[in-house]
Amino acid sequence: MRSRRTGKEKEPASETRKSREERLFVNNGGRLLEELITSCDGKSNPFRHFSKHQLQRATNNYDLQQIFHEEALFNLYKGTIEDRSVLIKKYHEDAQNIKWSINEIVVASQMNNHKNMLKLLGYCLETDIPTPVFEFAGNGDLSSHVLIEGNNPSSRTHPLLPWASRLKIAISAADAVTYLHTATARPIIHRNIKSRNILLDHNFVTKLADFGVSISIPAGKEHVEDEVRGTIGYIAPESITTGRFTEKSDVFSFGMILFELLTGERTLEFSRLDDLRAVAESKRVGEIVTPAILQEGGVELLQLQQVLELSVKCSSELEWRRPIMMDVAKQLRQIQRSVYPQ
Repeated sequence: MRSRRTGKEKEPASETRKSREERLFVNNGGRLLEELITSCDGKSNPFRHFSKHQLQRATNNYDLQQIFHEEALFNLYKGTIEDRSVLIKKYHEDAQNIKWSINEIVVASQMNNHKNMLKLLGYCLETDIPTPVFEFAGNGDLSSHVLIEGNNPSSRTHPLLPWASRLKIAISAADAVTYLHTATARPIIHRNIKSRNILLDHNFVTKLADFGVSISIPAGKEHVEDEVRGTIGYIAPESITTGRFTEKSDVFSFGMILFELLTGERTLEFSRLDDLRAVAESKRVGEIVTPAILQEGGVELLQLQQVLELSVKCSSELEWRRPIMMDVAKQLRQIQRSVYPQ
């Protein structure tokens, strides 16, 4: 007598896997499409869809040796697709990360026209969590080129950048944040600006990255309230205490980056900010500038002092005292021209 299948019996593994990927594609695709339509006023987004197996092949099945960058929510893997190096952003397996991944794709898709944004190439919707795919940034993140804490010179992966390069990168990063704040009908707040999220391509062109926790300010409003997101040491004080985010929240974070470019150290404590403000007020910038810059020769202390004073303005505890990002970019350009005439 022929045995009958019960509803509990499993289909062959290959068919089960295929149906699962199809289900994820439909579910994730529906969510993503809804967000893209909302954010882009119905305009199409010409991004490529990559299959789950393409990304596995590209990264040698997400080999740990392929990890390019690690964060709390995700790993960035270096991969190769059709002889092109790419960055594949694999979020950790957590249902909440679907929200951040979709948000990443939505925001990045709107930023692709700016040369200083990490360019979104496409995404995979067959994975549990949608997987964005970006252009490659061959020189890693800014922190590895400027921070000196805990680094033995002989063990550094990158040489320290000269002051002229640091200033150029700061200007490009300021331009990118300005674009984020002004390019769309509703200003987008990055919420996680830090030197590790400023990548550098093979020509040292600045690429602002990581839009997972970025958030738009509602129409007609000047701020948005949400859970506190970002990285300790870069989050504006009013955001920590109230969950209130504005464009000036990003300006505060950018001020921290300017401090890092000058000092080569992370500024994680507010007490450290008080010390830097005191140095700026007494015009003793030479006391806090990283030795690598002073050893270059030809770098004028006056210009370093100007950048220090700008970083102090950006990191003011009072939100209204901080300049807008567009003005920060303008002031950095003025400083650059005074040091390195174009």
